[in-house]
Amino acid sequence: SKNNELVKLARAQALSRIGHRQAAERLLTEVDSTQRYREQVLWQRFQNKMTEELYADAYHYLGQLRGSSYYAEAQNMYAKLRQGGLETSYSTTANYKGNSLSSYAMAGDVYLGGNTWVTAGVANARLSDKINTATVNSSSVGLVHRFARGSIGGTIINAVAGGAHTLYNVTGQYKVNDLTTVQATVGKRYIGFAKAVLHDFITEDYYTLALTNRFNQRNSWGIEYTGSSLTDGNRFYGYGLQYNYLAVKDPKKTHEFFGYYRRSGFNKTSDYYESPDKRLAWGGGWQAHWYADNSAYWQVRVNLEFGHDNQEPTDLSPSVRVKYMYPLGRKQELGVAAEYGVRTDRLNGSNSFRHGYKQLELMYSLNW
Repeated sequence: SKNNELVKLARAQALSRIGHRQAAERLLTEVDSTQRYREQVLWQRFQNKMTEELYADAYHYLGQLRGSSYYAEAQNMYAKLRQGGLETSYSTTANYKGNSLSSYAMAGDVYLGGNTWVTAGVANARLSDKINTATVNSSSVGLVHRFARGSIGGTIINAVAGGAHTLYNVTGQYKVNDLTTVQATVGKRYIGFAKAVLHDFITEDYYTLALTNRFNQRNSWGIEYTGSSLTDGNRFYGYGLQYNYLAVKDPKKTHEFFGYYRRSGFNKTSDYYESPDKRLAWGGGWQAHWYADNSAYWQVRVNLEFGHDNQEPTDLSPSVRVKYMYPLGRKQELGVAAEYGVRTDRLNGSNSFRHGYKQLELMYSLNW
């Protein structure tokens, strides 16, 4: 009946709004294919594909909407789709051990067609400890292809530090269903410590496997495992669990609580980078996101972490991160973020808080 078809359309639209697009698509296939409902089904499918940046699929439905009451609006939406973007950023980080990192990066992407994007970037990183300083300049180029259930992409990186070194990463993501996503990454990267860069440019061949799942609209969890082999013969493992609870979500704000547990370690100790045989960390906190009337937004994250290396005493490390993004017109954004953490030092007999680390980031993005 007419009422049944309208109910199906309304339910499909509601499912799309909350990200359950596979369930929405199954429901749309059940809607009566007569002309009365066909246009509404095509319109919903077109909107879903635009949201997922599956522009080739959206163009297919745009053609099928020709002559319908939705065609002008769909054509206008398609004409405004994002064809590319450019992001620049600067960040500086320093911790209580005397390690610091200052980096500048510029990265962009351009839509090639067929749901495929080309990416490129350049970066400069300056790593320091109390004695050594190393600089790594890099350039990269890659491709990303999106499809209905996920994406796959790869990047080749040329890193220069006392010579040229070829690095890479390949990442695939697959949506098992609307609630569960799996992701796998393999690659080669350098170890981010000044002495490791200066000493034969130590790198690691790594892989990461991750799974995320939503119980419902408020509760989600994830698990991740990373393993790697380093060029100095060392080996690394690390795994983590995380749980998130979305307490508040509306067009103006979100509030979320989270908790996590992580464990990692190396087979042997190195003189060139931090390499504990066991590192444990667990904690939790709160994060929030507020939108202003001019589309600017604030993000705040408060974290309380406990952890230790090897057999050392457990320390408490609270931290706060604040981020502000301001729109410069419809297609540009300017942002700043600051993070600061303190820690106890029970290994040296102190339960009072001392400097842990600090970080500052500046960001600018342009889309067209």
